[in-house]
Amino acid sequence: MTIEEEILLAEACSKGIRSAQQFLYKSYAKVLYSILFRYLLDTEESRDMAHDCFLKIFDKIHLYKGQGSLEGWMKRVAVNHCLSVLRTKNRIRFTEFSGHNEIEQDIEDDGLETYPQHLSKEDILRCLNDLPADYKIVFQLYALDEFSHKEIGQQLGIKENASRARYFRAKKMIKEKLMTVAGKENG
Repeated sequence: MTIEEEILLAEACSKGIRSAQQFLYKSYAKVLYSILFRYLLDTEESRDMAHDCFLKIFDKIHLYKGQGSLEGWMKRVAVNHCLSVLRTKNRIRFTEFSGHNEIEQDIEDDGLETYPQHLSKEDILRCLNDLPADYKIVFQLYALDEFSHKEIGQQLGIKENASRARYFRAKKMIKEKLMTVAGKENG
């Protein structure tokens, strides 16, 4: 779909044209559900949240102006709504790191770009799901949902550098877990 077509679809949805809303829902329900499931890890809760997100999307779709893809805009609405709900239910908690030097050390010591290449998607998802919740959320927001560290900090109520440090620590933990899994498969 071109940007012009997405703008027309968004305009039709904002006018309450049911066929346009149904088309949008059918086209993107699975995409939003899969994103929400990564955060919630619960099938029913993810379905309910996806439904709630579409209500929010239809309520705010008049704000979409063609800056980027409609799908990307909807993903952001869904992730922001999900994080808002998780915060209000106190299901995400963040503690500040002890010092600035600790954060800078994590960022400088990255060098983690070499992951085992032969692992399955299930192995990688298992490693991601084993992360502490605050690391997992930051990793997903940055690496998978393409939020900036500044946006993550604002969304989660933490400092931008704390977001960076959690991301780099999460990458390190994932690499260590993946290397362990790869070692077991080769051994």
